[in-house]
Amino acid sequence: DKVGSIIDAIKYIENKTGIKNYDVIFVESGEKFSEKFISKENYSRISYEFLLKNFSRPGIYYLYIKDYVPDIGYEDLYRVDRNSYINPGGRKTIILDLTHDNLISILQVNTLLAIITEMNYTLNIISDFDTLRSKVSEASLIIIPTPGSSYSEKSISVYKNFVKQGGKIVFLFDPAYYYAYVMNTISSKFGIVFMEGYLYDMHKNYGYYRNIYVKYNGDKLNITNIVLFTAGTIISNINSSDFTTYNTTYQSVIEKRGIYTPIVLSKNIVGIADQTFLGSPYVYVGENIAFIRNLLRYLLRG
Repeated sequence: DKVGSIIDAIKYIENKTGIKNYDVIFVESGEKFSEKFISKENYSRISYEFLLKNFSRPGIYYLYIKDYVPDIGYEDLYRVDRNSYINPGGRKTIILDLTHDNLISILQVNTLLAIITEMNYTLNIISDFDTLRSKVSEASLIIIPTPGSSYSEKSISVYKNFVKQGGKIVFLFDPAYYYAYVMNTISSKFGIVFMEGYLYDMHKNYGYYRNIYVKYNGDKLNITNIVLFTAGTIISNINSSDFTTYNTTYQSVIEKRGIYTPIVLSKNIVGIADQTFLGSPYVYVGENIAFIRNLLRYLLRG
């Protein structure tokens, strides 16, 4: 009925039925549904009458989604259209910076496209650094997802000048995509260092230990908590404790329990140690989509 974990499903059943004690059994006997009954090409024409006629009741039928979608490889998943201009004439311009072999999935970009267009901003996706240099003066915000190549001092000066002129930067780093060191060649120049490894919580999680709850302790974004998926942690000189984990959280490299900071926020620099939360269906979990909208509204206010 909605996005959720298996734990959410069990709680839903408990509330509806009053069942408190139960066992899980595996049903392996009976006829298996296979291509000897019907070919993959005809799956879409399966009828209820066909199932009743060919299979004994009761039956549980799992529709395997892989048979319905094209086979998307790793390269295709991250092959975003590298030079696009979306919603020209919007109130302000946001640059999605892909000039350093940056990794971001088409699902994550689609979320940004939808929200930015809905808010009547312009999104300029740029993969060539010379183009970025010539267009940066038109932008109010630059989003830099996980880079695959390091930033030189010459290129860093462009970003520093952009911020000096009042521009904002959002650094998106996903520890499952690439090494933190590469992102730190640019983010560290703005007081943000992403750490290797991921955060996990065996006690307070969204159905799986890597899906962690993050509390919002500030007053700028009108949210209470979000859910991040295989997120990292940030060390920063930005005095920001707006986003913190619970004290039951561990960091996978040092295996130490504590309160960690996966997001830092200042008036012109933001660091977020996760990208998965941007894509569907994760963006609809908790207050994730409200977080994105309100963050953009806060950064582009005025």
